[in-house]
Parts: sequence; structure tokens; C-alpha cells
Amino acid sequence: MSRRRKSLKLLFVADPLSHFHPERETSLLMMHEAQRRGHEIFATTPAGLSARGRELKAVAQKLEILGIGKTPWYRVRGVKSRELRSFDAVMLRKDPPFDEEYLHHLYMLDLLSDDIYMMNHPRGILTANEKIFPLPFSDLIPDTLVSADFEALRDFIREQSNGVVIKPVNSSGGRGVFRLRGEDSDNFRVILETATSNFTRHVIAQAFLPEIEKGDKRIMLLGDEILGCFIRKPAPGEHRANLHSGGSAHAAALNHGDLRIIQRLRPLLERLGLDFVGLDIIGKCLTEVNVTSPMGLAEINATIEQCSQSTVIEFIEKKIAIKWK
Repeated sequence: MSRRRKSLKLLFVADPLSHFHPERETSLLMMHEAQRRGHEIFATTPAGLSARGRELKAVAQKLEILGIGKTPWYRVRGVKSRELRSFDAVMLRKDPPFDEEYLHHLYMLDLLSDDIYMMNHPRGILTANEKIFPLPFSDLIPDTLVSADFEALRDFIREQSNGVVIKPVNSSGGRGVFRLRGEDSDNFRVILETATSNFTRHVIAQAFLPEIEKGDKRIMLLGDEILGCFIRKPAPGEHRANLHSGGSAHAAALNHGDLRIIQRLRPLLERLGLDFVGLDIIGKCLTEVNVTSPMGLAEINATIEQCSQSTVIEFIEKKIAIKWK
């Protein structure tokens, strides 16, 4: 016999609330819509989690969401340590860096991932590093090297007629991203030393795609649905289209190449429990698969005038109902 409850308890494991963008934070849009539907909203950070055996607790704030774009946008209605089993779903919304502490909170959450619906599944996030995950799909991605070795990086850069982009493996939002036009670029070795922490830390070296001038397409996937997409265009003088780096969002349409990429990735994403995913595509090439805390709901809403967060919360409600059976 299945349980039935009008009001669900939803826990968001995220960065401190003070870090949220009050107008376009995807987690906030989800919280606001869930509250509108009568659900209770709670928030914690990875540091607020504790595990004793398979029993997990979270020091969680109970929130009242005051509105999108408001300052303040939330009110705390109480703080206490709660059993994770008391929640109906857990939303994993912590932004990178994907460091040691990030790993620890995924390991702990995985202890209960068979008992509580989690978006996204912690084991799936552990498996699918956002920048390394696409490597097996070599026909879909730009020429890409993962290395910390100077000679390997130098030789790879020599092969690229348009230069390369150097990215950290475990960061996001365009932070720590360099463009090198070739071996004769100013401060060539210094940039590689900095990016690799003196050749002790792996980086992503990826062939520069001139199509970035037209933008970086973000496609949001929700289960077996395409939630929407938009193009992020770089600011003048920038090679990064990330919104955190000054890029701007514009309406976009899917093409046959996009659909081919989605078709190839979807079975693996489903097996890993990665229900809410953002694909980054430049030209015809997949560059990243965002699974940690994909953003884009506000941009989809603005460019195609829909309430995408309603679709996301309805999806979560259905997943919870399946767990109750």
C-alpha cells in the first residue's frame, strides 16, 4: 500500500543561501515552485551532514521563500538536526569546486540513495565528471587532452590550428579558463604552470572552437524530456560564454546534431540516475555534461516564456510517488 501526502518535505543540499542569485538561481526557482505547490522547503550545506553507520542527519534550515528577485528572498522558520529519512527527496545542488569535501558529502548521501529519491544520484555524480565524462564519445567532442605533463600539453597545443582552451577539471562558471593561441602565446609556460599547479594537477586542454563567437548552447534535460535550451554569447573581448563571466542568454533552437548528441548520451545518463542535466554544445561539438548543479531554468523561462520549474517539481513528485509504492 502506498503512502499519500499532500505536503512533501524537500531538502536542498547546496551552497550557503547568501551565495544564491535572487533572480536567476535555478535552486531558488525550484524552491519557490515547490512551496507554491504546498511543499515544505529545507536547506543545508555539505558541512551540515553527519553519518553514523547508515543513518544520516542534516542540520537543516526550514525556509519560507519570499519571492524571486526579492531582498531578502527567504526567511528561516527554524533550524534543527533532522534525520535524512524524514525527507521525501534530496536535491544535490552544491556548486563545484569538486574537491575533497565535495566527495565526502556524496559518499555520505549515497548511503541512503536507495531509500530516498535524490536529484541527481550521488553515485552518478561521482562517476560523471563534467569535463572528463564526454571523453569516450570522441566523435562528438573537440580534440581533447587531459594531462598535467608539460610536454604532452605542449605537443597537443602544437597540433591545434586554432589554439586551445585550458580548463580546470573540477571547477565551473568559466573560472580558471585560459585561451592559448599557440606555443608562441605570451606567458605560454607560465599559464600552463599556473593551470596545472606547477605540473602536478591535471587540466583539460581542448581544441578552440571558433564557433564560440556565435555562442555556447545549453540544453537542459529532465529524465527522457528536453526541458529547453538557450545560447550563451560571450561579452566583447571574451572567449568564455558562461553567464558568470559576463555572457548573455538568447533564444535557441535544437538541430539534428543536438538531437544526435542527446540520443547517444541519454541511455548512460539514465543508468547513472542523472535526471537533471545540462549539455554544453559549441557548433557541432559537445564540450561538457553538467550534472552537479546544472543551471538554466531562468534563462529558459526568459527565452521561451515558460515556467520550466513547474515541470521539474512535477517530475520530482512523480519520482517520490514511485518510491512510495
